[in-house]
Amino acid sequence: MTEVGNIIIPIKSETYNRLFFAPFLQDKMMFDVFQVFSDMRATEKKQMLKLGNFSRKTRRASGCGFNPVGDTSVTERWLETIGTKIEAELCWDELKYGALAPQIGQGNNYDRIENTQISTAIAFKIGQGAMQDAMELAFYGDTNSSNPFFNVVDGLWKYFQVGVTNGEIKQFSDKSNTPLGTGEAIELMRKVYKGASKELRGTASSEKIFFVSPDIFYQLQDDLIAGLNGADTYTIEVLDGRDIIRFYGVEIRCMESWGELGESQLGLDQAQNLIVYTRRNNFVMGTDGTGMNADVMMEWQSFERKVRYRLARPMGFNYIHPELIAIHR
Repeated sequence: MTEVGNIIIPIKSETYNRLFFAPFLQDKMMFDVFQVFSDMRATEKKQMLKLGNFSRKTRRASGCGFNPVGDTSVTERWLETIGTKIEAELCWDELKYGALAPQIGQGNNYDRIENTQISTAIAFKIGQGAMQDAMELAFYGDTNSSNPFFNVVDGLWKYFQVGVTNGEIKQFSDKSNTPLGTGEAIELMRKVYKGASKELRGTASSEKIFFVSPDIFYQLQDDLIAGLNGADTYTIEVLDGRDIIRFYGVEIRCMESWGELGESQLGLDQAQNLIVYTRRNNFVMGTDGTGMNADVMMEWQSFERKVRYRLARPMGFNYIHPELIAIHR
């Protein structure tokens, strides 16, 4: 959802007394469906062991002896965290003229700006931006990227492709990089839903979720409004000012930034048509105890006449069960 806002600056001015925030697009929160491992440090690697199933191991008993079938199927996955940071600074020169000047101190403190409202507002915006950064890196991070933002950490799309290559994750590509026509969003959602593994199909609807790119979501809206074949399998409700669409009871969550990111990071320049279908809490994020709510540090540099801001935290992502994931890309 795009957010705007402003704060009132309690000063006398003939020009203005409000500080307006630039429009900020933040995807609907997704870490509510992630498991967060909050006991990790920067540059740490944690093993996630997985015990397989023992179904279809039953055999007819005859005679003596011991004949095990297969093995205990203990496999491992890894969650690796990387230290990350956001750093910024605000110089006194940016405030010494204009309407904000009366907020600055006097005497030896005439250039101190760390306790001004704009300084506090900057700290807020840094925290806001850090949350969106984490949501974008969670899926689109790639340590092989030449982009200094995206090469911070590996994200889920990169891990998905490893799972697809290994035959562990189901991937559909029917409309890959191809614009959708009328009714095709419904058909695509149905194919991913029904083509998922039996384990995912057998999971309760309330425990599952779809993440989709905007082209899927808005074509789906148009198809449902038009009452096309299959529209009766969906419900639409409005929550906090945004449409919530459910398919057979499974929430479909539109990730607005995926249009741009699918084009720039995945090379889907004609149409993104991205779908991730999974069980809630099947994706994991590694961080420390402060997690997404880490405080922004502010430090006044008296000789440089600047306020420095810093937000540091470890970050890493992965999934747990590949058989509980189906994607369209």
